[in-house]
Amino acid sequence: MILYLIDDDRAAHVYHSMMIEEADLSDLVVENYLSVEEAISALGSSTQWPDVILLDINMPVHTGWDFLEFYAQQFSDRIKPAIYMVTNSENPGDMEKAKSNPLVDGYELKFLDSEYFTQLATNLKN
Repeated sequence: MILYLIDDDRAAHVYHSMMIEEADLSDLVVENYLSVEEAISALGSSTQWPDVILLDINMPVHTGWDFLEFYAQQFSDRIKPAIYMVTNSENPGDMEKAKSNPLVDGYELKFLDSEYFTQLATNLKN
């Protein structure tokens, strides 16, 4: 199983990697990207498509919303991974925008714990 973590916060990458390790998900391969541009480039050249994408909303240059637009334009012919917005934003507008976007499977507040990753892996296997 392949997970893309797209977040400009290096601490989020470190923390979530620790939680994945704590959840003992040895079959989960995590690809970390610090920008939308890096992630889109990786998707364009990838031979192994991600099963899940954890996507920050607020990033410099391009936001998580921009990623969703790029994704819809460039990769609509691919099998869609589960995409979760993972953010510090408790803004009701962001929550509603995520809920109304057909590409988004969920909205989660940072920081995710090991139980979240265990449940996510279980759900993706079923």
